[in-house]
Amino acid sequence: MWASKSKQFFPRKHAFRCTSPRVSSSSAAVETLPSYLPVREEERRPFVPDSFTSDDSPHWLKNDPNLSLSLSWHARARGFRGDTVSFAGLVKVACESDSKGNLRPLFKELISSRKSPSLETRALFEALRDRFTVTTATLARVFHELTSAYIELDMPNEAFDAFFEADGLGFIPHRSTCNLLLKFLMGHDNRTAVMDVYLQMRRLGVVPNACSSRVMIEAFLREGRPEEAFHVFGEMGRSGISFGVLTYNVMINQVCISQGPDSGYDFLKKIRDFGIELNDYSYNVLIRRYCDELRIVEAEGVLKDMESHGVSPSKHSYLCIIIGYCKSRNLIRALSLHDEMVSKGIEVDGVIMSSLIKCLVDMDMATKGLETFRQFRSLGNHVDGVLYNVAICAHCKLGDMDGAIELFEDMKGRNLEVDVIHYTSLIRGYCLNGEVDEACRMFDCMLEEGLAPDVVAYNVLASGLCRNSRVQEAFDLLASMLDHGVRPNASTYVTFINGLFKAGEVEPAKAFFWSLEEKGVVLCNHILSSMVGGYCDAGCYREAYKFFIKWSREGVLVDETARTKLIRSLCGEEDVERAHMVFKTMFRFEVIPDEITYGRLIAAYCRAGNMNTALSLCKELLRRGMQPNPIIYTTLMHGYCQKVCFAEACSLFDEMKGRGVVPDVITYTVLLNGYCKATLKRACLDPDVGMKKAMIRVKCSKLLDEMEMMEIKPDVVFYTVLLDGLCKTDCLQDALEIFDQMANNGLMPDAVVYTVLVSGYCRQGQVDKAVELVSDLIDQGFCPDAHLFSVLDHWIERQNGPSAVTS
Repeated sequence: MWASKSKQFFPRKHAFRCTSPRVSSSSAAVETLPSYLPVREEERRPFVPDSFTSDDSPHWLKNDPNLSLSLSWHARARGFRGDTVSFAGLVKVACESDSKGNLRPLFKELISSRKSPSLETRALFEALRDRFTVTTATLARVFHELTSAYIELDMPNEAFDAFFEADGLGFIPHRSTCNLLLKFLMGHDNRTAVMDVYLQMRRLGVVPNACSSRVMIEAFLREGRPEEAFHVFGEMGRSGISFGVLTYNVMINQVCISQGPDSGYDFLKKIRDFGIELNDYSYNVLIRRYCDELRIVEAEGVLKDMESHGVSPSKHSYLCIIIGYCKSRNLIRALSLHDEMVSKGIEVDGVIMSSLIKCLVDMDMATKGLETFRQFRSLGNHVDGVLYNVAICAHCKLGDMDGAIELFEDMKGRNLEVDVIHYTSLIRGYCLNGEVDEACRMFDCMLEEGLAPDVVAYNVLASGLCRNSRVQEAFDLLASMLDHGVRPNASTYVTFINGLFKAGEVEPAKAFFWSLEEKGVVLCNHILSSMVGGYCDAGCYREAYKFFIKWSREGVLVDETARTKLIRSLCGEEDVERAHMVFKTMFRFEVIPDEITYGRLIAAYCRAGNMNTALSLCKELLRRGMQPNPIIYTTLMHGYCQKVCFAEACSLFDEMKGRGVVPDVITYTVLLNGYCKATLKRACLDPDVGMKKAMIRVKCSKLLDEMEMMEIKPDVVFYTVLLDGLCKTDCLQDALEIFDQMANNGLMPDAVVYTVLVSGYCRQGQVDKAVELVSDLIDQGFCPDAHLFSVLDHWIERQNGPSAVTS
C-alpha cells in the first residue's frame, strides 16, 4: 500500500538517560529527589550499593516499593551509576508501587537527565522480560508510559524509535499507545512517520479503531493521496467502523485546504457513494471554499447538488453565494437566490440584506437599495448597525444628507450603538456633497460623543478638505491627528499628495513628498504611484516620467493605474519614445502590458508615421499569446491608409479576419477611406475617368455587401466617407443614391454630409443645385455651419467671381 520511510524526522533533543548527576552529600541527594516520591528518614542513611535490583532489596523493601524507589534515588544522588539491569529493577519496583503515577514521571526524570549514558529501549525491555520475568501485560503498560513520557517531553524521534525497537520483545503495544503516538506524530505534521507507525500496527496485528483510521486518513489527505485514504475507508467499512458526520466534515475541509475545492468535492462524492449521510455543513464547506476563490457558479452547483441528494440548504448555504454574486456585481443571480430563500422559508438576515443593498448602491441603484431596506425593516426584521450604515451610505450617494441624518437619528432612537464608522459615512457624504463645513461639524460631534476617530475618519475628512481647496485646514487636521496619537498611514499621505496636485500646488506636493522621506516614512508603492498620477493630472508629463524612471531604478514599479496614466499622457503628447521606455521598464519587472496598453502605444507610433515599430509591437503582442482586438487592427490599418499603403492595410484586414477577430463599422470605414485615397492617388496618374468610376463602384459595393452579410450596419461616418469618395471621383449620381439609402435607413445626415454633397454638386459645375440644397436645408430648420457656407462661397467665387459672393 505504501513504503516505509526513514525513521529520523525531527531535530533530536537528548537521548534516554538512566542516572542523575552526582551530589556531594546525602542531604543534597534528598533535595534532588523527584517531588512525586516520598522522602523517608531511612533515605538519609549513607547507603551506596554498587548495583541495585529488586532482587538485591531486603524483604522489607520489597514489601514497600515506594521506599525502594526513594532509596534508589538516594543512591543515584550519591553517585550510583546503574546499568540496564539496575534500571530495569527500578522500573519493576515502580510498577509495583502503590502510586500508579510513579512510572511516567520516573521515565521523564531519567530521560531529562543529560549526564548519564543512554539506555536503549530494547535492552531495557529484554532485562524486564528475561531477568525479572515481567508479564506481557506489564511490559505493554511500561511501554505505554515510556511513550507517554516521550510525548510529554515533545521528543518525536525518540518516541518513533522506541516504537520500532519494541518489536519482537514478547508484547504487543496497546492500541491506545499506537493511537497516542499516531496523533502525536500527526501533530508534528509528519505524515511519513504516521504511515510507518500505522503499517507497523497492522503488521503486529493491532486492529485500528476509528481514532487510528481518522489520523491515517488525515495523513493521506494532507499528502494529496486520496486513493489511499479511501482504501482505509474501505477497511473501516469491512470492520464495521464509522465516524460521526463532524469527522467527515473536517476531512472534506482538509482536502479543500491541501488540494482545492475541486478535490474536496470529489472526496465528498466518494464519501457519499459509501452510503454515508452528510449534512448541510458538509456542503457548506465546499460552497465557502469555492466562493473564496470567486468561483460562484461552481458554488451554486454544489447548492443544487445538495438539494438533489435530500440535504436541505441552510441560511449559511446561501449566504456565501449571495455575497459572492454581490461582489462580482451579478445582482440578478443574487436577488434570485434571495427570492429562493424566502420561498423556502429560510431566514434572510441582516448580513445577506447588507450585501444586497450595498451591491445595489455600488451599481448606482441607491434608490432601489433604500426601498429594499425600508421593506426589510417594515417586516419587523432585526436591523443592525451594519445594515443601517449601508442605508446611510445610500442616502449619501444620492446626495440626500437629510435622509442620511434621519436614519442616523432613527438608529440612535432604537438604542443601537453608534460608532466611528457611522460618523465616518456621514462625513464622507457631506464631503462628496461639497458641504465641508457640515463634515467638520459632524467630526466635532463625534469627538463630543467621546468617540476617538480612527485613521479612516481623519483620511476621509482630510480628503474632503483637499478636494475643496482647503489644503491648509487639511494640514491642521493632520497635526491634530498626530496630537491625538493616531498614526497616519499610506492613504493619509496619498490624500495630501492628491489634494495638493488637484489644487494646482505642484511644488508644495513635491516638498511634502520629500519631507516624508526625510522623516523616515516608508515610501510604499501607493505613495509613489500617487506622485506619478499627480504629475500627470497636473500636466507635468516630463516630471512624471523622470520620477517613474528614478524609482524604477530603485527597484519599485508604480501601480497599474499610474503606469496607464503615464503612458496615456506621453502618447497624448506624442512623446512616443518615452512612452515606449515605460513599456520596456514594465517588462524588466516581468509585468506584461495588456492589449489596451499595447493599443495606445501602437496608435501613437501610427500617428507618428512609424508603421514598422507599430507593426512589430502587434507581432510581439501575438508572440505573448494575446489576441489583438479590433481597435488595434483598425489603428494599424488607419496608419497604413494615412501613408496611402492600401495593400498593407488590406493584408492586415485579411489577417484580422483569419484570426477570428470580427471587424466593426469603424474598421470598414477606415478601409473604405483608405481605398478612396488610393483610388484618387492613382487617378492623378491615370486620366481614364471611366476606369476610376468603375473601380470605386465595385469596391464600395463589395464592402457594403460584406457588411450586410456580417450584419454590420453603416453609420453616419461610414456614409460620409462613402459619399465623399464617390463625389471626389465624379460619381455624383451614385452619391445621391447612397444619400437616399442613408435616409431610408433612419440615419440623420449632419452638417458634414451636406458639406460633402455641396462640394460634389459644385465639383460637377452644378453650383445652382448646391445653393438650392442649402436653401432647402435652411427652410427645413437646419442650420448649416460656417464651414459649409465657406465651401459654397468658394465655389460661387470660382464660378462667378468675387462679386457674386458679395451679392
